[in-house]
Amino acid sequence: MAARILQALGASMTMATNFGIITQIFPPERHGTALGVNSAFVQLGSIA
Repeated sequence: MAARILQALGASMTMATNFGIITQIFPPERHGTALGVNSAFVQLGSIA
């Protein structure tokens, strides 16, 4: 149970900063594509 709580904490910290990290790494003209790909993988994970 403790491992699952730690996993959830780590995932929530990553998800909270995801958009900020992506916008810092990718150039402005690629933001839409990068954020779209990220969102697609997040939703695919939810579906699975």
